[in-house]
Amino acid sequence: MSRRESSAVQGIAVLMMMFHHFFLYAWMFPEGFLAFPERTQQLAWCGRMCVGMFSFVSGVGIFHLLKDKASFAAGIKPVIIRILRLYIRLWLAMALSIILPALMLGEEIKWAELPGNLLATDPTYNNTWWYVREYACMLIAAPFMAVFFRGDKKNRLILAAVGIILAAAAAALLFIPGLRPVLDFIHEKVELIFLIIFGEGYLAAFLQDTVKKRKDRKPEEEKRVRLIFGAAGLFAVIIVVAVRYLFTATPSEAKQDIVLVPVLIWGLVRLMRVIKPFLAAADYFGKHSTYIWLVHGAVWMRCFEFLTAHTVPVVYYLVIAGLSLAAAYLFELIEKAARSLTKKDGNDKLIRQH
Repeated sequence: MSRRESSAVQGIAVLMMMFHHFFLYAWMFPEGFLAFPERTQQLAWCGRMCVGMFSFVSGVGIFHLLKDKASFAAGIKPVIIRILRLYIRLWLAMALSIILPALMLGEEIKWAELPGNLLATDPTYNNTWWYVREYACMLIAAPFMAVFFRGDKKNRLILAAVGIILAAAAAALLFIPGLRPVLDFIHEKVELIFLIIFGEGYLAAFLQDTVKKRKDRKPEEEKRVRLIFGAAGLFAVIIVVAVRYLFTATPSEAKQDIVLVPVLIWGLVRLMRVIKPFLAAADYFGKHSTYIWLVHGAVWMRCFEFLTAHTVPVVYYLVIAGLSLAAAYLFELIEKAARSLTKKDGNDKLIRQH
């Protein structure tokens, strides 16, 4: 999977995520707004696969970020930078999409809940921000995975020692009654399923990087093989969606995604290699997926009542998705301007020092 294909998968995932959130419960809508309330809700619950898709692609990306790092210590710095970058984006989105509008409209802000939102440990301002802490957990695990797959003997011994310590700690949490609340807290704040899917993405990238590709096919044969795999990819996507639709019982269900998400992503990538406009459109949304994720909840809360009272479901979805994309553009421009100013101030300071 190339970088552009990874971005495209994220683009599809963010569109699925918005559908998942916008149609999560049929009871939210005015009577008659949805032609098929139960079917729409069930399909929206399937959109929960978006989280696994983000997790899998993150595993692919982190593998390439760390694959040239020679030691565990070398992998820590880029991981910390990634975590800080995401938190800065979270804080920008929080300030501009939640706090500032509330201040301008004279709405109450629960300042006592601000720390939990800033750290994403208890994101009451926007429930979709829980994935920030999940992603941080994935990144913390990444240097250990890098050592496991490509570390030398010394670093693997260190990893084994850390593993023994963690196993002992897990045993203590399980068997010492007084520590049970700690285990419950961890279980509440960390989704093990998505850490596993993150590991699947990391493993897939490792295998792709390790296995040599065939380069002896003629152009005609290559085109034929691509079309065959494209058809297989379409079949895989249909099967995954059908299985997820039929066997999803709750909106937060995700256990089956450990198997379904890798198959879905394989199918989508194979399709995009055949249908180039599909790749281009998905990649477009993928480039803006982070801020779309961070702000779409706030946009939805502001627009839901009006749009469900005066429009139809397709318009309701497209308007909120379009406004979320516009907000993402704006926040990206603000972030870019802030980086430019920081860099300029740093350069000016360096010039003055010399």
